[in-house]
Amino acid sequence: MDSALVETTTTGTADPLKQLVTLSSHSYRKSLMYGMTVSELVSSPLVMNPTTIYTTKPLKSSKEDQYLVPSSSLSEKTIILSIGEVVEEVMDSGFVNHRYTLAVQQIGVSSVAQIHRNGIRNIKHVVDENSGEIVKKINTDWYPPAGITVLHATSNNEQTVVGLSNREVCYFEIVPADDRLSEYQQRFEVSGGSITALAINSNPLGERKSFFLIVGSSDETIQVLFRRYLIVASTKADFGKFPLQGFFIMWPHTTCLLKRGWSVELVLHVRSSLFLLSPI
Repeated sequence: MDSALVETTTTGTADPLKQLVTLSSHSYRKSLMYGMTVSELVSSPLVMNPTTIYTTKPLKSSKEDQYLVPSSSLSEKTIILSIGEVVEEVMDSGFVNHRYTLAVQQIGVSSVAQIHRNGIRNIKHVVDENSGEIVKKINTDWYPPAGITVLHATSNNEQTVVGLSNREVCYFEIVPADDRLSEYQQRFEVSGGSITALAINSNPLGERKSFFLIVGSSDETIQVLFRRYLIVASTKADFGKFPLQGFFIMWPHTTCLLKRGWSVELVLHVRSSLFLLSPI
């Protein structure tokens, strides 16, 4: 048995293609390639130039995403497309179409949250017990105070967090009884700068909810908050001259923060925090 790493370069591509080729005593040759092959199933022109795009499923029990949600910050518009053999616009999705969408998340058992600049649309799907089909949609809206807009949002199946233009952080949890988001009245106000990024991780293994929320602000600081109480658990400041652009939680206790030209990795523990700064 033998093996070799084969590297080939294709014209017009920036990265070489690497394959691990192995030979066995049974006269078999196997080739392992890094990555996954993809194929185009269907394409459709859009009526706008999207700046973000999301996919979601209407029910937690759904095996695959059923909605494709392109949104444009240029035209303040969102459209909802069905994912199937054909791509076509869904006219009765319950989404707010005349706003730029910041995030889309399937929440609870049978609801979807659309976070846009003017608030949150909670779309609850009523399912027929016999057929399992969606027979009705019930919309519930949450709005920020007058004159205030939503700048950033992050969400998982149980929790939603939004950052407002008045530097307040609003925290929501799903209410299992009616499958809707409910805001905790206590809000956290960021001092020293406007909110530039938010992150809450997906539901940790064995837990329904994430323990921590991370907030980045324009004064080049990040703050780690305990959920529900919205009190500061840890703070890190002075990331240099580049503003914090965003971050995402890669694992229940690991967060990656993105900056212009730099990558910051934050490893969280219950009693301590470790920050690693390295160039990309």
